[in-house]
Amino acid sequence: MNHFRSLSRFNLLLALFLFVAVMSGCAALSARSSKPPADPKGPIMGRGLRVTTVYPGSPAQRAGLRTFDLIFRYGEHDVVDEASYFAARESYAQGATVPLLILRDGRVSQVTAETGWLGIESQEYGVVAIKLAQAMEKVTKHDVRAERQNNADLPAVQLERNQLVAEAKSFIDQTEQEGTLTPTQILVARIELISDDASPEDLQRQSELVSKLVATQLRSYVEKACEDRFFEKGFYRAAIQCYKEQLKSDPDDVSVRLNAGFALNRLGMYAEAQESAAYVFDHKLELGPHGFAVAYSVLANAMLGRGQYREGIALAERAFAVEPNRFDICMVMMAAAESGNVRKVAEASRKFQEQLPQEFAPRQAQVAAVEALGLVRNNQREKALELAREWKGNEPVGVEVRSYWKNYPGGADVWANWIELTKN
Repeated sequence: MNHFRSLSRFNLLLALFLFVAVMSGCAALSARSSKPPADPKGPIMGRGLRVTTVYPGSPAQRAGLRTFDLIFRYGEHDVVDEASYFAARESYAQGATVPLLILRDGRVSQVTAETGWLGIESQEYGVVAIKLAQAMEKVTKHDVRAERQNNADLPAVQLERNQLVAEAKSFIDQTEQEGTLTPTQILVARIELISDDASPEDLQRQSELVSKLVATQLRSYVEKACEDRFFEKGFYRAAIQCYKEQLKSDPDDVSVRLNAGFALNRLGMYAEAQESAAYVFDHKLELGPHGFAVAYSVLANAMLGRGQYREGIALAERAFAVEPNRFDICMVMMAAAESGNVRKVAEASRKFQEQLPQEFAPRQAQVAAVEALGLVRNNQREKALELAREWKGNEPVGVEVRSYWKNYPGGADVWANWIELTKN
């Protein structure tokens, strides 16, 4: 009997021990399941869209989304990159609601959001995606540094860039073999590794890749990639190709036309840029104040590039009157300097200083350089030399002049003239 009681007590203690152990194990398992697994191919994968901005009054804000939330499921669809997010979003009818699974502070949560436009800015997230972004950023940072160097055209600089591009390509090839990035992520990355000044063979390859992107992806995603990945990062050839595809189905899209015009100007394709912006006025497309300012600016840039300085000045002044900004007033100075209109250069310089004093203050050397070009074009070389002597021997200023004016048609003239004057 005593033995039976002891055994029962033992069994009871054993049962309690097992119960506690099981419950502790469940708690530990629950804690582990709230974090993304180390294995990138797991169910959560630690991949998705990391929210970087939630717009006020947006469906995202109403749903309770926050900055740094990781969206990894949209309704019944996994989200592993931007393309899968857009595909998931467009699989639901407008005006409904859909559950989103998110990772927040290491825990999985669910929110309910309206379908359609969510109202967020986001970045593709994941261990491999971050490594890819780092590899691509090395190339970008190299290009930025090279632009600010006098020896940017030396073979050593190009060799370094080629090496960084080769490393990024090797990484992309590896991820393709391992399946750790989506085909769309790989496709977009390959497009971004080809710069606008690449060889004709590489540019043809880029064009084929962009065509594949347009053919295989939803229009909404292509538009997003075009804006955020190509246009904003300065891959203007890829952006223009996307824009032209968009305009086939919607020729009256004002934003696309004007962005295409801006990109065409950056590539020196001034006749096409003029045609793109002129279409907006010729077809009387609806424009707000900002739209008018941009349209005038794009046209002014094209006129400046084509050597039509009087028309360029008039259009740039219109743009500046609607929406004062540094780019347009500098276009006035550039066009006036090329045509030797010293009075107009001085007038534009005064407007720049009076209306945008904070923008003007750090750019006095760049303004002096364009004023010097105007003086030389007006056969007042001695005055130009006097102006240049104030900056002679200041090498960083020379680099800043080159970097500043390179994006303006005729900017190379400002730079060459300035270098020649400061050597005397």
